[in-house]
Amino acid sequence: MNHLLIITTSYPDNNSGQEAAGSFVSDVAKELSKSIKITVVAPSLNEHTEKKTDTLTIRFFKVPSLPLSLLSPFSFFSWKNIITTMNSGQTLVDEVLSRQGIDHILAFGQYLLVIGPEKLQIVTMFHSVFGH
Repeated sequence: MNHLLIITTSYPDNNSGQEAAGSFVSDVAKELSKSIKITVVAPSLNEHTEKKTDTLTIRFFKVPSLPLSLLSPFSFFSWKNIITTMNSGQTLVDEVLSRQGIDHILAFGQYLLVIGPEKLQIVTMFHSVFGH
């Protein structure tokens, strides 16, 4: 069975009071999990895992504050939280990629920092699809 990793900047999280955030991504993940295995990586005020079904798992990484939309790369005061958030998210994504046999990655967010062997760029977009 194919395995899709969804990386998102918001997802409903009953543990942090952010139930309404990312409901669109939640709906997409639930629908896709009817056909393929889905792992979602999303920010939360607490690191935890929710296993919804055999084909849908949500992995939350800890961030200093929510919503992430209040952070601005153009504000000096946001950079500590931006760096902390990116490091936490990258650590969890690396763990998922190394342990779970991911075939594809789908990312949802307003700003994505794309880092590759020869590039570093901030991309403004609603979503992006990366083959893994």
